[in-house]
Amino acid sequence: MSYYFASVEHIETLKEEIAQYKLKTPPGFDGTGMQTLRRCYNGIGPDAWSNRFRQFTTKILRAFEPEALIHDWEYTFMPKTYKAFTAANFRFLVNGILYSYKAWPKSAFLRQCGRCVVLALLCQLFGWRGYREAVNVK
Repeated sequence: MSYYFASVEHIETLKEEIAQYKLKTPPGFDGTGMQTLRRCYNGIGPDAWSNRFRQFTTKILRAFEPEALIHDWEYTFMPKTYKAFTAANFRFLVNGILYSYKAWPKSAFLRQCGRCVVLALLCQLFGWRGYREAVNVK
């Protein structure tokens, strides 16, 4: 049985947030159907983690779900080169800062940016294998 992290309705909500906060998306993302996005998205954390732990992580880091959806799409569909991998992680960082600036009060902005930097750095340091092995889910 395949496990998909989010419902179509949740993916629609994340896409609305992506549009609302004008997050940066790679070419091809916007034309991807909801079911395909649902199959790409694994929440916050690598596929190697258990579904339960990823659900917990996603719950406590909910603010980064729109960025993670874009990031998971890139891991699935972009070329499996180190350059594309680095671009995906950099886009996650930029989107996290944009989202934090637009969605959070000024008093929380730096804290959210710090979390985003840590998440993007973790992806860069430990995500290369997962990026190379991500399977196209068309």
